[in-house]
Amino acid sequence: MASALQTLVGRPTPSVFRRAEIKRLQASDGKFESTWTDISDYVKQWGSFEASVDDIRLNRFTFGGLSLAVRNDEGKFNPETDGNSLWYGYLSRYRTMVRLQAGYYDEDDAELPTSTTQGIWVLSEEVPISAGDNHAVLNCKSLSSIFDEVKAVEVAGLGATLPASDLIGKIRDHTDGSGNFVFREFITSTSWTIQTTTAQYNLATTTTLDGLTCWDLMSKLAETEGFVVMVNREGGLEFRDREARSSTTAFHLYGLGFPEMNIIGLPETKEALNRYFNFFRLKYLSADTSTSYVSAGTSTTIDPSSTAWKYGNRIYEFEAADFFPDTATAQGVVNALLTASGAAPKKEATMMCKFLPSVEVLDRVEGNYHSFSMDGVTLWDFFDWDVGYWDSESGENINWTDKAFKIISKVSDLDNMTTTLRVQEL
Repeated sequence: MASALQTLVGRPTPSVFRRAEIKRLQASDGKFESTWTDISDYVKQWGSFEASVDDIRLNRFTFGGLSLAVRNDEGKFNPETDGNSLWYGYLSRYRTMVRLQAGYYDEDDAELPTSTTQGIWVLSEEVPISAGDNHAVLNCKSLSSIFDEVKAVEVAGLGATLPASDLIGKIRDHTDGSGNFVFREFITSTSWTIQTTTAQYNLATTTTLDGLTCWDLMSKLAETEGFVVMVNREGGLEFRDREARSSTTAFHLYGLGFPEMNIIGLPETKEALNRYFNFFRLKYLSADTSTSYVSAGTSTTIDPSSTAWKYGNRIYEFEAADFFPDTATAQGVVNALLTASGAAPKKEATMMCKFLPSVEVLDRVEGNYHSFSMDGVTLWDFFDWDVGYWDSESGENINWTDKAFKIISKVSDLDNMTTTLRVQEL
């Protein structure tokens, strides 16, 4: 049986909601207030935002910023020194947390999904205000930015030889020296998901952490483990492998040839050669010599079974100098990455969908789409007709029934209430 949310999304004209909230820093103690303040009535433009993995480098997570346009005719977004400002009596507008929530109303006006949060950001600069149209813009950056603003050398306990999961735990529990948790002020302790790892890292040398922020260090650990470190839509931090979150499908996607369609368009399917690697080379010592590297992969031979011959040498190079206690540990890292890469590129597809408030990067979804099913099928009342999104040709190039994918990118547009997914075949 389809879930209530699945049914609502499939309807021609479902009822949606959007909500924007802020949480400010208190002037008394510098900590965040305990409750969120709703600013939805001031929002003029909601904008769009993206979360993705493998976008810049393998295993690298990106969570795009947010620009929220608001009206300022009442001076609510003026500096904290102005008595009309929402920040009057608070510490500063900078570093305010901004939360967006969105979803669907059911027949009883209950909100779905159960967790409606679509993302949490941090106000990244003072608020620019236009006097002509009483317009202000809340420019926000990803919650991951808080880790880029603290140097890794400030975190106590990183010097000992520890597995990556323990090192991430040290960052989670970092304090200012007076018992105040630095990162848990933004992300509570129960919102951290840290998957256990076993490979040991030695960060005891004086130069290992030089120049690294906490986010740099976390990203390097994720890269060497074949993991991702990411901020999820609910504002929690995850250090986890790249596998689909569950064998259970989080959402069913329906396009041409199926009732209750939620796929508006399918602009691209491809074999993602740009994200396929068959040779990994790691610099694990700081000295610039040939013995400072370990690698895994094969040389080119004219052989049908050779990935280097079929796809060329697709080389992934990275560095984690002096992180490893010995050569064997470093070699094990590249061996594991080669195994995880597989023998062939993964197939990917880009889908423009009706708004999907419950899905998350690395969720498993199922795609259903018959591109040959357009002839003789009415599309009226499935979605907005004649807006240029529907596929205009029939053909037999796409034939999916319950085809399993995992999400590697999600773009949410809260002005048009759409979600664009990039998915990878499982």
